[in-house]
Amino acid sequence: MKLRKSLTLFTTLATTFVLSACTTLSFYAANTKNDLSEVDVQKNIKYGKGARQRYDVYVPKVEPLKGSVIFFYGGGWRQGEKNQYTFVADRLTSMGYEVFIPDYTLYPEQEFPHFIEDSAAAVAHITRKNPDKKFVLMGHSAGAYNAAMLLADKKYLQQQDATSENIQAFIGLAGPYDFIPTSKKYQLIFQSIKSPKEMHVSTFIDGTEPTFFLYHGAEDGTVSPFYSHRLAKTIQKRGGQVYMEELSDINHINIMSSFSERFRTDLPEKMFGKITSFMNAPK
Repeated sequence: MKLRKSLTLFTTLATTFVLSACTTLSFYAANTKNDLSEVDVQKNIKYGKGARQRYDVYVPKVEPLKGSVIFFYGGGWRQGEKNQYTFVADRLTSMGYEVFIPDYTLYPEQEFPHFIEDSAAAVAHITRKNPDKKFVLMGHSAGAYNAAMLLADKKYLQQQDATSENIQAFIGLAGPYDFIPTSKKYQLIFQSIKSPKEMHVSTFIDGTEPTFFLYHGAEDGTVSPFYSHRLAKTIQKRGGQVYMEELSDINHINIMSSFSERFRTDLPEKMFGKITSFMNAPK
């Protein structure tokens, strides 16, 4: 599937919008032209006692809602904050989805697996407050890893007295699901592990997870598409449901910039169209 490339200007602005560093300039560009005038917004809802254990909620003023999405951003587990991703909320609410965007504790304040524990705590809090709703978990890069791991390794939700019962699907965008931390900066974040298997999503997949929709840019030079392919093969092998798509002309940057009004492509509609069709199909 060939998608329209993002504008040259954004590619220039966002060359550092990568796994380990997302610039203020890039987010300023992505968030330009946001229109949340038809959205009810609730900020800084607490899901824990920590300073970063907060989430924002964006609810479109339309009925009925198409669904509810919990989005986890990337940033190499070192950077990122929910306020930088209003462009994601803008795009998804314009499509009729309610959107929850949590913060989670970053390195060096905490290391693995604390950011997964935070992510699980946020999911548990949101689903408990909305027991009659079904959710899609969605994440980009490090955020995709967090969300996938809390679904695969059941202990994280169990620690919060929660399950994935209300999670209908997972959308992973360019996630480093089974990467090995070879560089010093990532070795520090994952220094508590004794074996890479302890941090690999594939290690914990048992086939009972919600359906995984994995998307990865063929031109991604930051996080290799290999990780999405590897995870997809593991899920298939263990009897789960997974849909994997490698997107031509898409890299680690514009798989997310496609959500911005300023740099829009049809990628989000295509993804959610497939997911909606899956969720509405007779079982």
